[in-house]
Amino acid sequence: MNQSDSAPKRRRPDQRVERTRKAILEGAATIMLEQGVSGFTVDEVVSRTGIALSTVYRHWRTRDDLLSATIVYSGEPQVIPDTGSAANDVSELLALRRRHIAEHWDVNLQSLSGIIDAGRRNPKLLMAVTQVLDRVLAVLQTILKRGQERGEIRKDLDLKVAADILLGAFIVRNGYRGETTTDADTDNITATIIKLSLIHISEPTRRRGI
Repeated sequence: MNQSDSAPKRRRPDQRVERTRKAILEGAATIMLEQGVSGFTVDEVVSRTGIALSTVYRHWRTRDDLLSATIVYSGEPQVIPDTGSAANDVSELLALRRRHIAEHWDVNLQSLSGIIDAGRRNPKLLMAVTQVLDRVLAVLQTILKRGQERGEIRKDLDLKVAADILLGAFIVRNGYRGETTTDADTDNITATIIKLSLIHISEPTRRRGI
C-alpha cells in the first residue's frame, strides 16, 4: 500500500459553510455600522440575512462572540501598499485604514475614548479591536522590513518598536479627541507623523573624512 493511500486526507473547507459565514458577517457589519454596538442584535442579523437563527448560533455561541468576529472581519487590512517607498507605503496604509474604519465600524469605535469605554463594558470587544490593531502592526512591520531590504531604513532598527510608534501616533492624533477628519486632513497628519517618526530611521549618511 502506498504511503499516500494510508496518509489522512486533509478536509477541504466546505465552501457552503464559508459562504454562509461570510454572508452572516457581511450582514452583521452593515448592522453594526447602522445601529452601533449598543443596537446590534442577532435577531436583526437573522432578519437582514435570511439565515436561520440556529445556523448563526452554530457558528457563534453568543451575541458578543458574533459582534467581536464582526469587528475583526470588518477591520481586516485589505491591502499592503507597495509603491517602492517605505514612507509612501506607510502613508497610504494609514490613510486607507482611516477610511476603511470610517466606512465599516460603529462611530463609537472610531475614537480612542470610545474603544476604551466599549472595552470597559465588554472586554471581548476590546480584544477584537486589539486583534485588528495587531494585524495592522504586522503589516507596518512588513512595510518597514521591505524598506530595510531596499536600504531605506537602518538594518539595526527594531521594527516592532518603529511600527508601534507610527500606529500609536496615528491613533492618538486621529482618535484621541474623536474628531472627524477629511481625507486631506488624514494625509497631512500621516505625512507629519512619518516625517517625525522616520527622520532618524534612514541609514545615516557618512561624513567625509570618517
